[in-house]
Amino acid sequence: MIDFTALTPHCPPAQEEDIREAEEVLSVILPDSYKRFVKKTNGVYLSARYPILEFTEELSTFLSNDFVPVFDILGVNKLEHRHNNFELNELIEEWGVEGEKVCTDSIIETEYLSNEWNLPKSLVLLSGDGHTWIALDYRQVEKDPPVIFIESENCHWCKIADNFEQFLCRLVEEESTS
Repeated sequence: MIDFTALTPHCPPAQEEDIREAEEVLSVILPDSYKRFVKKTNGVYLSARYPILEFTEELSTFLSNDFVPVFDILGVNKLEHRHNNFELNELIEEWGVEGEKVCTDSIIETEYLSNEWNLPKSLVLLSGDGHTWIALDYRQVEKDPPVIFIESENCHWCKIADNFEQFLCRLVEEESTS
């Protein structure tokens, strides 16, 4: 298993308040294993891959040697006040976004990203690049959801883990090319 504490975190470890806020925004109960993960890392950048044991033909073009690349796992990141980040404020002004708070690199962005990429409702996005995503799938459960790999153009997907803990345990570090 990957030592996530040795990787670059998205932000300081999450507090109970941050987790409750994310659950409220997303209207879900996050898995206990995810809560433990964000209390240690609150999301990480990594270079890993996830072995796919069963997948459909439609997904084969998105896989590399039967692995899904995983470049990060999003945390709950508490909303940041705009005045704390000058560069981000400039982008917000340029984009014409209004409001006092903004979140970046967070599962809290799930609703916006799901709408942007025409993804099904009841997902919590954990990682992705727009074309492919890894998500907690709450479409048929309310607690401890499976983890899925989904491509957004045609909405093809497959279950890759029974739960978040199994997902973390099966991640392997990307082999160095040097």
